[in-house]
Amino acid sequence: MVKNTTGGTKTKGLARKHVRNTGNGRIRLPEDELEQFACVDAMLGNGMCRVTLDTGDTIMGHIPGKFRGKNKRHNLIAINTIILVGLREWERDKKNCDVMTVYNDSEVKQLKEHPTIKISNVLSKQLQNASFGQKQSTEDDIVDFCDKEAEEEEDDELKDLVSKKVLKNIEQFKTEQNDEIDVDDI
Repeated sequence: MVKNTTGGTKTKGLARKHVRNTGNGRIRLPEDELEQFACVDAMLGNGMCRVTLDTGDTIMGHIPGKFRGKNKRHNLIAINTIILVGLREWERDKKNCDVMTVYNDSEVKQLKEHPTIKISNVLSKQLQNASFGQKQSTEDDIVDFCDKEAEEEEDDELKDLVSKKVLKNIEQFKTEQNDEIDVDDI
């Protein structure tokens, strides 16, 4: 039995006998036309996830038991994870697939450098998912600092638009020349 030298709860369960050997360093590549690269879009629970294939189709991915339990530690499937899936040949409409391999970051780099593997669509989908959560800046978010001459030109343009009745309700904020504006108060 393995001796618990590090201590803590459940440490013995993480002993060497349960740790998966990563093996010979080979990366699992598609061996059939039904095996494709995919990017995880959403985790749905109950051993399922929504994936986008290299072709752009979105289907349901089923996570087998070998990626759960103690092996989940080394095969963590999360949003934007690159995986290898196997399509089900007995389905007429391709709606489901099975997760076969989970790639970590170093393996994805090796796949990029592999000359015969084309995963550009999956990587672009991964970047698109990653940037989706970030707020895009709009014109309202931009603060423009200008000098007195540029301010006078803008005032003249606004007066022209008001006189032409293009703009009706305009609120203007002017400060005296010696006043300081505290950005934190805005």
